[in-house]
Amino acid sequence: MAKDGGLHAGRRETDNAADRLRTRLLDGEFTFGQRLAETRLAQELGIGRGRVRETLRQLVGEGFLESIPNRGVFVREYSRSELLAMYRVREVLEGLAARMAAERVLSPAEIGQLEHAQETLNGARQTRDAERFARGAAAWHTVVGRLSHSSSISDLMHHVCPPLMHLPPLLALNAAGIDRSCRDVGLVTSAILGNAPDAAEAAMRAHVRSDAARIAMLPEPATTGV
Repeated sequence: MAKDGGLHAGRRETDNAADRLRTRLLDGEFTFGQRLAETRLAQELGIGRGRVRETLRQLVGEGFLESIPNRGVFVREYSRSELLAMYRVREVLEGLAARMAAERVLSPAEIGQLEHAQETLNGARQTRDAERFARGAAAWHTVVGRLSHSSSISDLMHHVCPPLMHLPPLLALNAAGIDRSCRDVGLVTSAILGNAPDAAEAAMRAHVRSDAARIAMLPEPATTGV
């Protein structure tokens, strides 16, 4: 029993460390292609290097990081074609999530979550804060996925389309782009709150396609370590 308890405690420690490091990745604390040093992470996370290695392996499996033999672990870079393929998957999954959310009778708390996420985006739009808008958009997408009440969709989004990939195109938005994206998101929000599944799915798919169109115009990233 003591051994099992130790294993569970170790698993929790690794999961907690992965959650903290994942949040830092999503917050843009690291750059694409940056090498992550085990010693420094052990100090920052307050865990042993063995646990750090387990944490890194977990995030490699989720697509946030990439391990290069004899060189280390790096923040993963994606080619433009990989990103576009990822967004094609996102379009289907998030469109379905929006549809399923619109089919449900949301609780007052769930309505509040969606409205708060939308208000955050509206506020960022008014101040023309592109970084705040990007973070708010990632949070809004997470809320919509949660409102679908589908663990399958959430798991697929988490493992097939790392949330990290939601940020780059939005960070590059100018004022007009923020306006357009906020309007797109508002259409999805309104359709979900109005229990209009067809409209919710169509609006979400159009929104994700708009993101993909911006990615198609981005320069091809350099290969890690070159």
